[in-house]
Amino acid sequence: MSQHKPDHLRVEQERARFQAALDDYLAALSNAATSVLPEKKKRLLASYAEFRYQLNGGTHCTSCRATVRHQMCVEVRRANGSITQYAALCTRCLEAERAVAEQVTLRVGPVEFETLRKGDVHEFPVRPGRSAVA
Repeated sequence: MSQHKPDHLRVEQERARFQAALDDYLAALSNAATSVLPEKKKRLLASYAEFRYQLNGGTHCTSCRATVRHQMCVEVRRANGSITQYAALCTRCLEAERAVAEQVTLRVGPVEFETLRKGDVHEFPVRPGRSAVA
């Protein structure tokens, strides 16, 4: 009977971890209900990505194979009209794409968040109480 104790403890630990991740996700949903739309999308994207990480684990960057915690589909639209899609990008590769792309859209499940570039300046959604200057 002592052989089953570790399995039982492991199952209980996984259940507790899943419950904590679900609680965090639901709390983010609740907090996002009072936010402005861009901030809401950003919070939902981050919390849903973390929830999926807790369930499924991370992955690797499509470009450089670095470890990625949050698996997000990334769609990059360049000035020449080409569109490239990535299953996941690390922070370094994502920032490199943002620097040269006209538009970058992050998607996790039903939530998407995009940044646009006008001229030589990126426009990011503005948080309440902050100026629009980046």
